[in-house]
Amino acid sequence: MNRSRSNGLAALQKLQFLFENYQIHVLGSNYDRGYWLGRPCAFVRRKFTRLFRSRTAVLYPFNPTRLYKNLLLVPKGKERLLQQLAMNAK
Repeated sequence: MNRSRSNGLAALQKLQFLFENYQIHVLGSNYDRGYWLGRPCAFVRRKFTRLFRSRTAVLYPFNPTRLYKNLLLVPKGKERLLQQLAMNAK
């Protein structure tokens, strides 16, 4: 087995471990396209937000086919911490 292939397998095993043991969220802003993905009238709503609202931090679902700068990994079984964080933010 060549070196690049073994590195690829090691990376795959690490990713599999993360998916099995953590909930993965993206920490982004309300200006991000990924935040609006799948929402009704997403294009118009995003443009409106960019023009008339200030940028705010948001969490949205992780898509493994995209690249992100900021990920939030929450251990499975500790999801209530996110709910508590959301309640404190309101």
